[in-house]
Amino acid sequence: MWLSSTMKMMMRIRYLLILISLCGCLEKPETRMFEQATKAYQSKDYKKAISLFEKLILSTNQSDVRLESAEKLISIYEIQGDFANKRKKLQFIVVNSPQRSQRIQAKQKMVDMEFFKLKNYDLAISHYSELIELGFNQNKNQLMIARCYYYQNNFDQALYELERVLKSTKSRGLRFEAELLKGHIQFAEKKYKKSAMVYTDLIEHYPTEAKKNFVLLNLAMSQEEDGLYAQAIKSV
Repeated sequence: MWLSSTMKMMMRIRYLLILISLCGCLEKPETRMFEQATKAYQSKDYKKAISLFEKLILSTNQSDVRLESAEKLISIYEIQGDFANKRKKLQFIVVNSPQRSQRIQAKQKMVDMEFFKLKNYDLAISHYSELIELGFNQNKNQLMIARCYYYQNNFDQALYELERVLKSTKSRGLRFEAELLKGHIQFAEKKYKKSAMVYTDLIEHYPTEAKKNFVLLNLAMSQEEDGLYAQAIKSV
């Protein structure tokens, strides 16, 4: 009787181990693929890593694996300068991530890429405006809109956006950047006296930031263009 009970228990344990083994086998292929892809990524074998991460995104139903694969691909495409594919993977995260913060951060990376890498200012303005409506980095993104208009030579609109930033933020860094851009706009408009006044004010009130951003040189250039050569030499 005791032996029979023991044998039954052993059989149950055996079946349980077989079941656990089968479950492990079902999970192993994609787990192994992710490990191989990660290893290829770490060893900078990007061709292999891209192939494996792309397969994972298409083949697995696990949301976290798909999103982590997309993040790795974004990093690879950034290194390779493949911004078209980087945009696709950022958009994938925007559409598929269950976390609002991750979706918005992906959107921010996407719009910053449009501005800094692709110089697509119209599209950048549209996306920055969407982020502002979502309440994300409102003042910083408003400043970025001003920069877009500046690079499009739409100086009046750029100044309007800068005034909105200056009225709504107390951030020292953002205020410095906004005032500096205002000086650059006035210089571009050949209003050299006004740009010199802005640069002088920045040097007085933001000495550390002004030094890092070579505002003295901007001041000297304004003075030189205004015919104040002696002052320009002194500023330099």
